[in-house]
Amino acid sequence: MKRAKQEIHVKKSETQIIKQMQTVGGIANVTKIVEFAVKEYDTAARKQEEFPDDEQVAVEVETAESKVEAQAEALDKIVKSKRAPIGSEKKLKMLRNKGKERKEYNQMFNESKRMLKEGKKEEVQQIFDSMKENFEEAEVEYVKTKADPKKTPADIAEAGQKFESATITYNASLTTKFDLEEQQEKEENRLEIEIPEEKKKEI
Repeated sequence: MKRAKQEIHVKKSETQIIKQMQTVGGIANVTKIVEFAVKEYDTAARKQEEFPDDEQVAVEVETAESKVEAQAEALDKIVKSKRAPIGSEKKLKMLRNKGKERKEYNQMFNESKRMLKEGKKEEVQQIFDSMKENFEEAEVEYVKTKADPKKTPADIAEAGQKFESATITYNASLTTKFDLEEQQEKEENRLEIEIPEEKKKEI
């Protein structure tokens, strides 16, 4: 039932995005739609951080998250079905990944903050380290797969998807660590988590 409802949201988002792509503003209008949905999701997530036991707030978060997920899935379908305007595929992929990354960030941030309140600093650091390792392994595997003449296009596509997924998670973890550190500094209770100097990886 939940998946069926989500499919309806995906179809609605797909129709809305395609309609906006055909307007004068085109991709700029699509960007505004995605960014507005992400902003609503962020607002709801921060509200849940303040009121973790409020059922109404939980519903708001679920609704906002569902919208972001639907947009990401709709953008994915549009790109894969070659319905994106010429020259806009890279931008649409970035918008798709932005929604996916923000979902992971909000979930990661709230869960990490909960664990830190319970004194589980080492566990949080281990989770972040694991995400970095997964990203690095996926990157190496993707490069090796592309360079191997024995690999099929399907093999390369699969490795690419794993790398893309790992990159989204890793980027979300970098943002989470930075925001946690900043928040801890404000609270004068510094979190001892190393923030890497490298910039976010671009997919």
